[in-house]
Amino acid sequence: MQTALLPECFSKQWKISSTTISTIALALKTFGNKHVPLKPILKEVAKMFEDSNAKVREEAQKLMIEMYRWAGAALKPTVDTLRPAQAKDLTTAFEALPQAKAVPEKRLRCEQPQDEEEEAPAGRGAGGGGGGGGEDEDEEAGGMDAYELAEPVDILSKLPGDWYDKVVRRCVTTPTTTTASSTRTRSRLTHPSVLQASTKWKERNEQMDVLLSLLNTPRLQPGDYRELTKTIKKVSLHTRGLCCLAHQSRCAPTATVV
Repeated sequence: MQTALLPECFSKQWKISSTTISTIALALKTFGNKHVPLKPILKEVAKMFEDSNAKVREEAQKLMIEMYRWAGAALKPTVDTLRPAQAKDLTTAFEALPQAKAVPEKRLRCEQPQDEEEEAPAGRGAGGGGGGGGEDEDEEAGGMDAYELAEPVDILSKLPGDWYDKVVRRCVTTPTTTTASSTRTRSRLTHPSVLQASTKWKERNEQMDVLLSLLNTPRLQPGDYRELTKTIKKVSLHTRGLCCLAHQSRCAPTATVV
């Protein structure tokens, strides 16, 4: 259905666009996200808020609210891409929604129990009628998986080029005239390949803020996170500041599970 309807959401005629968006929202409310998948809509819904017509934007907001009933917090990354005023209005509308799980209003005929008509009289007589589809409704009303709905984000490419240099610093080997044992110890500590935490705790704190904002996404793109996790560990080993340690403790679990 989305293949046919989504292109019409961006028609040059605003009446077609608004009606199409309204139709998608109604279909989602009626049949649920099982038959109206949210992921294709989620990729396009932000563009609907950019339409010049107020009616189209109004219908886009209604669609977003209906999607929130099924997906919940998984929509947050999309909401954050909207204009501040639009995001604020949506957040207010989300908070006003009832806490009950979303349930489809109708079922397709193929989803009806095959023996519903045959067992209905006996079920009503025994006091057990209407219980056959309870489990299916509960299963369908379950919350959306934010991980599956979200697009994977490549945070490694979004880190600033000097991020690692600001978080850690490389020590340079310097000549020494002390004893042999002392020289070996100093050389080991100041070897160019040994990383030490930056002495500027405010700078480290700012860079951990950058990382934390990037990690604030439901799904990370698979990649080589070894250097990143080693850097986070280095901060925890060489930092005494509570602010930096608090940021490190929030970043580490997300980065290490990839």
